[in-house]
Amino acid sequence: MTTDQPTISENPIDLARFSLSACDRVRIEMPPLSDVTEDDIDAQLFAYVANAPKDSPIKTLGDLDDAWVKANLPMYESIGEVRNAIRASLTKETTVAFDEIRYAKCAEALIERLEGDIPVAVIEAHAETVRARTEEAARAQGVSLARYLEDAHMTSEQYEASLLDEARREIALNIALDKMVEVTATTVPNAELTEYLACEDPARFLEELRESGKVEQARKAAARVKVMRRVIETAEVETEGDES
Repeated sequence: MTTDQPTISENPIDLARFSLSACDRVRIEMPPLSDVTEDDIDAQLFAYVANAPKDSPIKTLGDLDDAWVKANLPMYESIGEVRNAIRASLTKETTVAFDEIRYAKCAEALIERLEGDIPVAVIEAHAETVRARTEEAARAQGVSLARYLEDAHMTSEQYEASLLDEARREIALNIALDKMVEVTATTVPNAELTEYLACEDPARFLEELRESGKVEQARKAAARVKVMRRVIETAEVETEGDES
């Protein structure tokens, strides 16, 4: 699940200026988690038919038999195994997408509980961090910012507004999480930091934190993640369209 979003960075904000309208479990609506169907699998397999050479005997899905699998996908023994692999992959993708929606809805529910005004200067400063992150993502995709905006169907004005909106949302979420940490008296001992903060080498990560004097910053970020996971796990979920 995408519950590691809260970062080590700190916001120069006085938490005493903020409060939460509620601290109980959040209530969210989620779309139904749909099962992978045979049609979904057929759609994936059809790519092999569509990309077959003109002189290939592969004209329909029915031509993708065990013999074709052994000749073209030697890691599998039969078309049944291929179908099962596709089903597993699609199921994983669906679950990841579902978890991301759940995270986003829980985050929004927390943000809606936050009471207090975030200084404009703080939002504008964080918007530059969001800008740098967005432009780095565009470069990683090998596209210019102009192309990125074109693909997203955004004007430059809409882009600037989106940076402020995202900055405001991220700051608000971190403040709400910090307030939840206060209310629930959540703590994260050093030995548990790497359980909530992703790293490849836990021992080295902790040592670098100590050397840089950022242990307390890391503890704050880990506490946010710990609380967010709890919020997601305990959320009361209603399925959208369920009238029962």
